[in-house]
Amino acid sequence: MAVGKTQTERYADVCIYFDGIHSVKCKAGISYNENLNALPCFKGNWTYLKIPNPLPDCKKRHFPTEAEVKAFVDIEKEINDKIKVINKILPRIKEEHYGEYWRGTEICPVCGGILHLIHKAINGHVHGECETKDCLSWME
Repeated sequence: MAVGKTQTERYADVCIYFDGIHSVKCKAGISYNENLNALPCFKGNWTYLKIPNPLPDCKKRHFPTEAEVKAFVDIEKEINDKIKVINKILPRIKEEHYGEYWRGTEICPVCGGILHLIHKAINGHVHGECETKDCLSWME
């Protein structure tokens, strides 16, 4: 992460096609292997990555617009709100089913639908998915 930057600022400073150098190519089809010495996917102060300034050119580079940044922020807020809900129910499920493999359902605390849950005995993790489209879904 860029030091001193907010999540929004970091998002705004990265090409929308960048998906991490673990891939061979970005989402636009540009090879990372050919561009690793001058990765053109970033703007701003990313000196800790030793990215040259000015940035090298990339024909497909596209930084998010203000509208795209706002959409990202809205999605992040929605995800964080759902994580807060999940974090409220996890301790109870883990305590009730400690040491056992368990599958069950509950009323979804977000939408009122059916929330399918699995508690893993081996590590105590809880996985869950609501039947309602785009509602809760997670794996620990």
